[in-house]
Amino acid sequence: MNDKGEYADPHQNESAYLVQALRFGLTCLMEYVLLLPAWILFASFLRPPELPVAGLGLLPLLSLAGVLLGTRLRKLWQRGAAALAFGAVYTAAAFAWAGGASALGFGNAASAGQTPALASTVVALLQTVALFAAGVFCSLQGLTVRNRQRHFRLYWVGLGLYFLAGIFFPRIEALQATVPLITWAGVINLATALFVTNHQFLCYSSQSGDSGERLPAGLRRHNRLFVGVIVVAALLLAAGVGRWIGSLLWRLLQAIVRWLTRPQEPVLPPTEEPEAVTPPQEPMLPAEPQEPGLLSEILNYAFYVFGGLLLAALLGFVLYWLYKNAGGYWRKAISRLLNLLRRESAAPEPAAYRDEETSLLTWESALQGWRRIGARLLRTGKPAERWEDMRDNRERVRFLYRLFLRKERQRGVSLKPYLTPKELVEEIKLEAAVDPLLQLYYETRYGEELPGDEEVAELRRRLAR
Repeated sequence: MNDKGEYADPHQNESAYLVQALRFGLTCLMEYVLLLPAWILFASFLRPPELPVAGLGLLPLLSLAGVLLGTRLRKLWQRGAAALAFGAVYTAAAFAWAGGASALGFGNAASAGQTPALASTVVALLQTVALFAAGVFCSLQGLTVRNRQRHFRLYWVGLGLYFLAGIFFPRIEALQATVPLITWAGVINLATALFVTNHQFLCYSSQSGDSGERLPAGLRRHNRLFVGVIVVAALLLAAGVGRWIGSLLWRLLQAIVRWLTRPQEPVLPPTEEPEAVTPPQEPMLPAEPQEPGLLSEILNYAFYVFGGLLLAALLGFVLYWLYKNAGGYWRKAISRLLNLLRRESAAPEPAAYRDEETSLLTWESALQGWRRIGARLLRTGKPAERWEDMRDNRERVRFLYRLFLRKERQRGVSLKPYLTPKELVEEIKLEAAVDPLLQLYYETRYGEELPGDEEVAELRRRLAR
């Protein structure tokens, strides 16, 4: 039942939940595109050769699973445990897809006993750790995507990655084939960053909130069309469309001149004799290695699972012993770690009533917004705090207290940092009551005015508080 006494439709709530999950899933996919150079490095150097590239397609499914579980798992330790479980499941699925642990290089060092076999085992272990880390990262990405709704710095981080990839990828032989993909994905990333930044600035300068629903539809459409035309024109110029049009016109002019000055008898082009094609030599295929049996694969999996559980139990026992028997430093450190793991994420705020408001976007306000952005870019140090960027009311109350202290300091009040907030407010009240006393004292000491009874009584009442 809602505030109006009406029963809510469960199908409507379910559809709203699915729409929100789909929106957050698309946000995760956009973050994959933003971090595409890092994923290309992972697929080129940390992916096992036996695992096909299609095996990396399971990572977005982990992000989607994290999105679906994000509203149910609120504590940090719950999300961490779920991410570790998803990472282990993804690693096991990658092992099964690649053909088992022996296909990745495990289990060969004991039989061979040579240095190359040991090196291949170490490389396979590093690749396994990389697969597990990728699964954990993608799961955490989906679990924490709701906390990054209005954080647009990732777009500029992605632009920095694409800039570095454009410099180094063409110089690395193993990554030269991915340069066209990096180029077009970088174009999409740049256009998206421009649109998002433009929308954020438009909402900020017109004071319409983060959604921009109160902006006129014509203004939003005109703004997006204007930015889209600028982006398309810049991309076409960067892609060399002007040079292509110029060369096309030049070739057309040359063709017209050749047609006007053509000879009477057509000149036949010389015929080229076909070259003899030599058949390629068939490569010598190595002998196929014998695959291990099913029992050996089961024993290998059981050994790794048992070893992991034993190491986890040993680590937990060591931490418990340190917590019970160690000094105050270790106890405090472990207590802080437990408090961090028990921390809950901020609950989503319910949709409040929004009154109809109109906002006129003038040229002066737009210029003022651009000046603020320029000053923010040129200013060094910590960025200024904004009310819209604060996550919950706890941060807003602390911001209001800092704003109160800043205004008192600008008013000339000397603030003592060793005082508590209550003592500081009492001292500010006392100083506010002392100022009228000094003014009245100067008037009576050096002047001839006689203060009234009400004024003296009010001054006494202020000093007595």
